[in-house]
Amino acid sequence: MEQRLELIQAPEMRINKRQGLENVLTDKQHLKLKSSVDELLNTVVSIDELKAKLLAQGYKTYVGRGIAFYHLQKNIKIKGSDLGRSYSLASIEKGLAQNIGIEVKEQPKQVQNRQKKQGLGI
Repeated sequence: MEQRLELIQAPEMRINKRQGLENVLTDKQHLKLKSSVDELLNTVVSIDELKAKLLAQGYKTYVGRGIAFYHLQKNIKIKGSDLGRSYSLASIEKGLAQNIGIEVKEQPKQVQNRQKKQGLGI
């Protein structure tokens, strides 16, 4: 259709050109953050200690319902779950608990009590 109408793509209108550069930057930051968190998870025993050590590496850590990391120099915010399932707050807490030897209990699933229907006692 573009050829039939003799349309051409203007170079400044390319949306993906700029996003591509940003994606490469954030991908490098994702990989760097992943490796930093992996190294620190083997040595720390609490979230507060992890936050302090990541702050020394240039990442401010926010903990709420989940965990997020903010690179202070690059102004990039990365959610833990965006790094991968094993970097969510629940997974990090589970890994820290295993480091200190506390057994983490799985959350109980709701058990539905099924009542037997009583029929006619003929």
